[in-house]
Amino acid sequence: MEDPRTVFYIPEDHQVIVYMEWEGPPGKHHIEGFWKNPAGKTAAMTDFDYEAKQNKFGAFFTFTLSDSMALGGWTLEAHVDGELAGSHAFEITSGNRPADAVPARKMLTPSELYERAVQSAVTVEAADKSGQRFRSASGFLMEPDWIVTAFENIDGATKLRLKYSDGSQFETDQLISWNRRQDWAVLKAGPTKAAKLKRAAVDSWSVGDTAMYLETAPEGNRVITNVSIDGKNVFPGAGMRVNISAAPTDGAIGTCLLNEYGEVIGVIGGTIVPGASAMKFLEIASPSPVAAGSRVYMRGGLAVPIAMIPATAAETSTPLTVLVAKGEFPLPVTASRNVVYGQLARSVNTKGGLPFPVDNAETFSKRDPKVNIYVLWEGREKAKGLVTVRLFDVDNHLLNKSWLEKPMKFSINRGEQKTTTWEFPTGSLPTGVYRIDVWFDDAPAWRTFWRLAE
Repeated sequence: MEDPRTVFYIPEDHQVIVYMEWEGPPGKHHIEGFWKNPAGKTAAMTDFDYEAKQNKFGAFFTFTLSDSMALGGWTLEAHVDGELAGSHAFEITSGNRPADAVPARKMLTPSELYERAVQSAVTVEAADKSGQRFRSASGFLMEPDWIVTAFENIDGATKLRLKYSDGSQFETDQLISWNRRQDWAVLKAGPTKAAKLKRAAVDSWSVGDTAMYLETAPEGNRVITNVSIDGKNVFPGAGMRVNISAAPTDGAIGTCLLNEYGEVIGVIGGTIVPGASAMKFLEIASPSPVAAGSRVYMRGGLAVPIAMIPATAAETSTPLTVLVAKGEFPLPVTASRNVVYGQLARSVNTKGGLPFPVDNAETFSKRDPKVNIYVLWEGREKAKGLVTVRLFDVDNHLLNKSWLEKPMKFSINRGEQKTTTWEFPTGSLPTGVYRIDVWFDDAPAWRTFWRLAE
């Protein structure tokens, strides 16, 4: 629709067009539109039948203006199959449209939204201290001169590689602002001619609105994904999250959530537990434990409202090494070559051959006296070193420093299988979410998250 607005001028304007969209069962529907004048009386009526091919369908209503019609507030009242299905208010006045009138925002077509999102898209690659990439996800260009992404995309990185949609790229190890618990990060953009997105106004979205984001297809290209905003929640320490109707893939984490005007209303991602994926958070946050081997299905995804990111940032950048020193970065899991899998359990069976975990779980109760850690190793290469277990809270605070004083000597030959087990009591821990790392020498080899409930 061109020139969307709510005030129309006679004799300059000649018609009013209203578009409405609904969700309902496919099939034949009878649609009626009642144009009500300032006195609330029906001045005109339109009706027609429509064959809906999908659950979402819409209709245009056109009303011709004349010099003799009443001035003031009018309303279009729409009915679908005899039921009230929405209304839209507008004003009719006399004279010409003021020259200084602020033009209304233009709703973009799906093609225009796609082009705008693709032009601003950034691929964010996180590299470790050896320069090896260990994560690739999304970000986007936004005014004034920023690249915005999810904090989880840069978590643990020593260097970041940023690739624009035109193929140009640059590297950086600097951030200008971030919040680990809220799951967002801002970097200064490198030289580019690509257009930058604008942020939407605060409170410009509501539950039930339509939005879109760019999904990363298996073949590597980006595809548009339309979603509805299904809800919003506030999480202690993490802030607000927007619930959307689709579950993004890992490659889409950090991309922009856009409204119908192409403005940024959020950042896709929004993990509640830093370092854990949305799926892992769903498992450990479940009110009842998820049985081992069962499948968990996510109905939708999360996004961080753009209003949570301050509109201004520090003039100076902060090196990623500072985040490491401050304890905001857990090191990435880079020593997992000889690890088959790990598991938390309520007990470990040590009878017979290799020990194995019994009563696996992601959630434990204060009534459980201990948590057992089990890791199965298989040598892909000969290795010898020290193995330690480290327990962290959600803010990356190490809780078991005394354990590091007694590392386990460990060696494995190529093709050999071995297990390592540890146990620790739950009594002294408050309820909450925790992270366990198993380190081989100076790098994590295995990591998991778990929850302690009452």
